[in-house]
Parts: sequence; C-alpha cells; structure tokens
Amino acid sequence: AWGGDFGCDTEESGDSPFLFHPVYHLSHDWRALDLPVVLSHCKSNFPFPDNGMSLSASFHYPLHAAVIGLREQIHRVREGEESHKFDVDEVLPHRALVGTLRILLEHGVEPNERIELFGCSDSFKEIFANFVGFTPLQILAVAAIEAKDIGDITQDSRFVSFSICRKLNETITGAAEVLLEHGARLNLDIPPHSRINRSMNRSVLGRSSSDVDSIIEASEDKLPQIVRWLVKVDDNEDVLHAFGGKEVLEKAKQRWSQFRSVHSSRVLHLIRNKQTIDESHDVPGGSDERSCALCWSAFGTLLNRRQLCRITRRYVCDQCSSKRIVAGQDEYRVTDGQFLFAKSEAAKKQQTSRKHFDRENTMSKRMIMAQAQAARAQAQTTRAAVSQTPPRRDPKQSEREELFGGFIGKAYSFMTGENPVDEEESRMDSLSASLEGARDALNARGEKLSTLSDKTSRLADQSRDFAQLAKELERSERGLFW
Repeated sequence: AWGGDFGCDTEESGDSPFLFHPVYHLSHDWRALDLPVVLSHCKSNFPFPDNGMSLSASFHYPLHAAVIGLREQIHRVREGEESHKFDVDEVLPHRALVGTLRILLEHGVEPNERIELFGCSDSFKEIFANFVGFTPLQILAVAAIEAKDIGDITQDSRFVSFSICRKLNETITGAAEVLLEHGARLNLDIPPHSRINRSMNRSVLGRSSSDVDSIIEASEDKLPQIVRWLVKVDDNEDVLHAFGGKEVLEKAKQRWSQFRSVHSSRVLHLIRNKQTIDESHDVPGGSDERSCALCWSAFGTLLNRRQLCRITRRYVCDQCSSKRIVAGQDEYRVTDGQFLFAKSEAAKKQQTSRKHFDRENTMSKRMIMAQAQAARAQAQTTRAAVSQTPPRRDPKQSEREELFGGFIGKAYSFMTGENPVDEEESRMDSLSASLEGARDALNARGEKLSTLSDKTSRLADQSRDFAQLAKELERSERGLFW
C-alpha cells in the first residue's frame, strides 16, 4: 500500500484514504522481530524534510501505539476472549511488548513525548483523541489501572484465570521497567489537553468543540473512559505497585542515570554552533520558544531554561535533554531519544569490532597450532629418517675387517673364551637403546614447546584485554571530569 516508500505523506483526501505508517502497525501489534527490518528502510535520522516534525509523530507515535495495543488486549480479555499476547516471545528472551518498546527506544523514539494531533486525519484522531498530551508511561498507567480490576470478581462480572492475570501483570511491570531504564519519567504533570499557545480546537484541524467531543465519544465507545488526574504516576500507589514497586522502579532509574555521555557516530548530524531555528507551530512535535517540544513544560528565565538539541534542532527542557554526545573534545546537549540512538549505534559498533577481533584471534591461534603441528611432524619425520639410515663405513676398514676379522675373531675366542660377534651385537643393542631414549626426549621437548606456545598465546590475549580495559577506564575517568 505504501509503494515501497516509507516516508510519503498520507493525508486523507478524496479517494486516497489515510494510511498509518508501517512502524505504527508493527508497534501496535508487538511484532518485535519485523520492526527492525522496517525501521532499517525508514528515514529516521535528523534533519527531517518534514519542517520540524518529531520522529515519533512522523511514525504516527509508535511507542504510544504499542501501549495502546496493551490497553486493547486488556479490554478483549475483560470481554471474555481467551487469546492474548502476554506470553514470553518464542524467539526473543522477553515478552513481545517489552521487545517492541526496547527496539523503538533504541532507535531514537523519545520516551517522554506527548501526543499532539495538529494537522492529522479523522482516522488518526479516532485512535489518539483520548490520549492528547499523554506520554507512553502515562498510557501504561491507564492500562495498569484497568488491569487491576480484571482479577477482582466483585467488580467484574466475568472471570479471568489467575494465569492470564499473572502474565498481564508481568507484561505491565516489564514495560514500565524498560521505559524507565530508557529515560521515561514518573514525575510528569497530569496530561494537558494542549500545549502552551495552542488550543485543543486548533490541534484538531480547527474543528468546533462539538466535533472534537464526537471524536472522543466515538473512541470511548470501544474502550473505557480515561480519568486524567489518575495518571499522575508518582502520586498513585496502585500504579506504582503495578509497575513493580518502588524498589524495582528505583533500580530501573539508576540504570538510566549511570550514563551521562556517549561518543558521536557517523549517522548523527550535529549542529556545531548554536543558531536560531525556525519555529514550527503547525506540525506535531514542532519547536517553539515557550514550551518543551517533548513534555510541553513551560520555559522559565531561571528554572527550566530553554535548551537546544544539537541534533533534532528543537527547543527542549533540561530534563528532556539530560545527556550529552561527545564529538572530538566537545560535548553537545541532545534529547534523551537521540542519546539512546547514539548509544545503540556505539554498542553495535563495539560489538562488530569485538567480533572482528575474536575472528582474527581465532585465526591466529589456528595458524600457530598448524605451524606447531607441522614442526612436530617434520621433527618426527627427520628422526625416523635418521634412525633408519645405516652409519657410513670406511671401505678400507671394511676390507681389513673382512681379511682379518675371521682369523682374529677365532684367535680371540680361543684365548678369551668370548665371542666378538656377540659383543658387537651387544654394542649395537646399546646404541639402539640410546637412540630410542634420544627420540623420546625429543618428543617430550616438542610437547613442552607446544604447551609453551599455547601459554604465550593466552598471555598475549590477556595483555590485549588488559590494555582495552585500561583504555575504557581512562575514558570513563575522563568523562567524570568533563
């Protein structure tokens, strides 16, 4: 339907129906295995040609769509359907929703961006009208509140098995944990209906209030109504418990706070010098000088000062741009989503380098072992050839032995009573035994040399690992001071 172009405009007009972005569909259906393939063919690095639109808005808010898909799953289970997607994925080592969220976050989708519906079609508004101003974590809080009542038979006339309730709770906990460890915040304000200097009516294509209400009521016919004040997450104990408890959430936030900066990659386009950017009031996620483009918090003169992301070229607040990207000797402020994208690219590069190093190391070890085996084989061949070659004898000495050997031998035997032939055979046996001992000694020496070669190779590997660890320690210490 998209004709192979994942970046085309899809406004609804006449005979051209509105088409959701493929990333939206895969995220909504939790297809974590197919999602990276589609993302690899999408334009996802800034600057965008969309005049200031955010990455999440250009993909039709896939992070939000994935959590909305969880809410729809909860509604179907509550209606008595037995099919669900709460099981652990057959291929991935986690649940499908958790894998989907992780892929989107590592691809640069912002964890704290609120939904804005400016300039969208009616089909889009029917799904997202209830969630204007919501972040993904706040939609997850709505799902957690609705899931809480499923296992309570007194509140719900339909019975849901304990197994489904347990899997649902584990899915919600895993989703909250992955969002928090990628920068999602619990302390965000209650979802507003519009950004500063933008009204709800304007954000829905200039429709009247009755038109807006009809869109919201149409979506509420399918799912329960949302109470916005309940999704002040840090004040709702039930939601915090559904997310795994304060201890689990605190550990997830610590995993996020332990990172401060990451080195830039070739796919990132940084603004080296600060410059004035054009405001983009007419697109979702657009930038203006009054509020953060992500969490919509108002800028102040002393507190919550306006910051410029050096990649997305949008004005954001301090909390939405708490990380840095290092390029050369300088650090640049970027949004949390762009930091996650740069961190993912750096991890991929490090993994590729490690695989290349391991492959070269394996080839070197195999070459050394082959050379050692060839040397041992050559030594054994040489020893065998030496043992089979008869000693050289002087021709004149041979003639003398043939002339006088018989007579002298008989005289020697008559006088001493000993047989010189037996004595010669005894000496030959002794010489053969000495050669056998020398051969065994050479074999033992060859095995010791092989063992020494293996130990030398391991020592070299350990030296390289120690050098790499020292470099990483030096970079981490440098980061602490910068």
